[in-house]
Amino acid sequence: MIEIRNLRKWLGGSAVLAGVDLTVREGETAVVIGGSGAGKSVLLKHIVGLLKPDEGEVWVDGERVADLDRQGLARLRGKIGYVFQGSALFDSMTVAENIAMGCIGPDGRPAVGRPAPEEIARCLRIVNLDPSVMHLMPAELSGGMRKRVGIARAVACPRRYLLYDEPTTGLDPMTADVINRLIVDLDDRLGVTSVVVTHDMKTAFAVGDWIALLHEGTIRWSGSAEEMSHAEDPIVRGFLEGRADLLAV
Repeated sequence: MIEIRNLRKWLGGSAVLAGVDLTVREGETAVVIGGSGAGKSVLLKHIVGLLKPDEGEVWVDGERVADLDRQGLARLRGKIGYVFQGSALFDSMTVAENIAMGCIGPDGRPAVGRPAPEEIARCLRIVNLDPSVMHLMPAELSGGMRKRVGIARAVACPRRYLLYDEPTTGLDPMTADVINRLIVDLDDRLGVTSVVVTHDMKTAFAVGDWIALLHEGTIRWSGSAEEMSHAEDPIVRGFLEGRADLLAV
């Protein structure tokens, strides 16, 4: 379980997170929506210990992340697959080499005997890519293929959690739908707990067991997709209808 309690973070003199409370239970796919600059990526970085709270607490599997030493953080990160915004592939590495980078040992270093070619092929099949692409460079891939390689890297070793940072940003609607379906399929097949941050309402409705709206540094609203469809909160309606006048309420 992931539990966030009264999380506050100031960056550049501004309160990006101003008291976030959020609980993600085992096996769920939680979606956090919000506008650009709302603090969604900052929230994810606290879960993996890349940032420390100025106030509040983040707990993962019963451990307070801020209390973990270097070895403890390495152990935590070994449980978590992180799908970066923009995929964040290394341009100078092949697809296979990028995927191998996702296999981290308990000491936080690349695992001994990194994935063999057959394991790389298995990871590619998981994300519905032909294993023949393992020898290609990122520049030779389409945007959707790069996203899928990023996901393959996140699942290169067994994970308990998958964190997705804007997984469909920059993709055309059909490719975005492919990624959304893949997220749902992976959650079912791998039995992972997932947190997806996005500003894309189609993604939120497609993948989320429940949705939380991050607005002005706090969770403004949370509930199921069905509940969100009928929510009367003007900020929620603004996101659903794409109306800036409501977001200013």
